[in-house]
Amino acid sequence: MALEQKKNKVGSRAVDHDALRIAYRVIVERVEKGLIEKALGITAGNQIVAAKVLGINRNTTRHKIRRFGIKVTRFKK
Repeated sequence: MALEQKKNKVGSRAVDHDALRIAYRVIVERVEKGLIEKALGITAGNQIVAAKVLGINRNTTRHKIRRFGIKVTRFKK
């Protein structure tokens, strides 16, 4: 289905669901990356403590560190 065909009318505006979904993902990833980097800075690169600070599972933290290409060594003191 072409992108133009996926637009639906909501109120008086056409909404492109795919573009909205992509924009949401990009924004969430940028925020998550920044928060993980901040937590790693506070914890001197300790991923387990950073996960606790963020309130997320340590494996999730490690997965996102790899996914976002964060270099943990730059936070270690």
